[in-house]
Formats: sequence, structure tokens, C-alpha cells
Amino acid sequence: MLEKIDLSTFENDSDHFGDFNLLVTIKSFDLKAIRARYVESKKNKSGRRGSVERRDPGVGGLAYLSLKNGKLETFEVLHRLKEPRAIDVSGNRIALGAEDTVYVFENGNTYRIKYPWFSYIHTVAFNPRNPNAVLIASSGLDCIFEFDYRSGKLLWEWFAWENGFNKSFKADGSEQYLCRTLAQANALRADGKEPRWIKDPAQDFLPTAERAAFINSVAYRADEAPEILATFFHEGKLFRINRENGVATPQISALKSPHGGKHLGDNHWLVTSTATGEVVVQKEELETRIDFSQLPNKAEEMGASEWLQNTDYREGVFMTVDSNRNAFVLFDVQAKKMSVVPFDENWAVQDLVLTSLSIEEVKRATIL
Repeated sequence: MLEKIDLSTFENDSDHFGDFNLLVTIKSFDLKAIRARYVESKKNKSGRRGSVERRDPGVGGLAYLSLKNGKLETFEVLHRLKEPRAIDVSGNRIALGAEDTVYVFENGNTYRIKYPWFSYIHTVAFNPRNPNAVLIASSGLDCIFEFDYRSGKLLWEWFAWENGFNKSFKADGSEQYLCRTLAQANALRADGKEPRWIKDPAQDFLPTAERAAFINSVAYRADEAPEILATFFHEGKLFRINRENGVATPQISALKSPHGGKHLGDNHWLVTSTATGEVVVQKEELETRIDFSQLPNKAEEMGASEWLQNTDYREGVFMTVDSNRNAFVLFDVQAKKMSVVPFDENWAVQDLVLTSLSIEEVKRATIL
């Protein structure tokens, strides 16, 4: 059963939502340039969104924000670094992913994780059942990793190309098949397919439009089922990936450029359909799609396109990053109330996480 809700019909009531402290990653301080690249990518011959050529990473930042009664009361960029996208908090621990490095801050210690197959890291997540483990989406090379951040030991890995998702497209729209060994390349040729062998992951760059799955978020389930959640940007689906056999099963489909899949417990799921401008909630047999498209103040240059970056959820309240309207949008479906909290028009906010830590505690913890 499908239910569609027009968010613009909700009552604007900022007092309903109270106070929130947030840590956010800002991929870039030049949002207009990113919008321009996005609009240009609509011309890609493959039909896939994203860049078709290599570009140098820009500078972004980690910021701390306080929201009080629908207003941005405190905001401070704590660190500037190369395109940070990933953020997670668990108690007093903070995990941060920037380009090809993951940082974990814990009790005055800074742990750094590097790996040859890290590229364009998009999300990090603390394992709720293993306090030393962190899950990492290496979006640039279509793979997922779990590491023990204290020892640096690799605990688990999953490569989309070796689990049924290796079909890619060149800039001219022609097909290619991604692989990482000579044996795989030879097998593809024998099957009449053109291989793209990534021999050296540090050098063999894949533009966004040429990735096979573009895994842009990963998360643990809220229960103990042996599965990982992952959003595949190009597939337009939220998948459940079995950790034991590698099989990826669609949980929510008919999405466009999705981000931020989450398991909220029992048969309750959340994902952001970025390009359709919808937050999608699936519970039992009901799928609810909350539509942002009728909200005012969208960036003119984006035309009819929507761009919801990610969504967090706590106790009935959803908080979505709306990159077309330069705002955090808070909403409560049951109460039919909402609040739009604008942020700096130059910020390309990538991810957000609610935190109980004070800004002073975060400053002391995040030693880069």
C-alpha cells in the first residue's frame, strides 16, 4: 500500500520541535558550483547523474550547530579538510570520513584508518553491537568495509563488482564492466564484455557517472540480523546485504539517487529519495512518501529538480537536509507540523547526526 503526503500542507510550527545539537559535514563551501555540475550531468549520454571526468577535491568542513525553536542559534566550522562527507556519533565517540581517510575520536585519542580501496568515503557508522567496529562506504569504488578502528584490522568487506553489480557506462554511453583482477578481466572478455580493470585503486579513478552501483550510504540494522543496509545511487534502491553470503536484496525500490537508508526497528525502514524530493518510510505493508516538491524558496537554477541530501530520525521527528532550499527541514508526520531552518547558502551539507555533546566537548575530542 502506498501513501503520498504533501509536506507543504503541514502547519509551520517551530516551537513544536524544541532544541537540537547537530554535527554536520559540509562537502564544499561552493554549493552553486555543485548545483551547476549536477544540472550539466543531466546531459550525460549514459543517463546516469554525476561527473564524467576527474576533478580535484575541494575543501569542506566539520561544523557544530544548535537549533532552538526553529532558528539556527549556534553554528561554527570546527575543522576544514578535504571534502568531508561522513559523520557518526556514539556516546562520546565521533567518526569522520573525508575523501580517503576515516578518523575516530575517542577519549583524547585520534585513530586514522587508511586503505587502498578507500575512495570518496560517503558514510561511516559505529557498530551498535561491537564497540570497536566502524562501517565504511567507499563510494568511489563501489565497496563496503568494516574495520576495528583501534587495531586497524579489516573485519569484513563487500565489492559490488563481485556480487552482481559490475555493469558501468563510459562517457559516450557505451557499456563497460568493472573488475579488480586480471582473471576477472579475462573472464569478461571471454564472455564478450569489455572490462574496465582497476589495477591500482589509488590511481585508477572512476568518475561518479562511471561507477556501477555508487554505494553512497551504509548502515547497520537495529536488530541482530546479519545484514548491512546500503543505498545504490545508480540502481535507485535501498538494499539489504547479507554479510554471510554477499547477496543484496532490494528493500525499497523506485527511488531516484537515494541516500541514507536506515532500519528503525522491526519492519520499519527509512530512506531519502534525493532527486524526487521524497522521504520514504516503509512500515509493514505501508510505504509512505513525504513529498517536498511543493515547498517554496527552491534554488531557481535547479528548475524542476529536487535535492534532498539525507534524513535523520529521532522519536517521531524527521530532520532532512534540503540542498535546494539551503535548509534543515524538520517534520512530524503524526502531528502534521514542520519547521524550515535555513543555513548558509554556500554550504553543501552532506550529512548530519544529532548529538548530546556540547561544542566544547567536540572541540576537545576532534584532534586532527
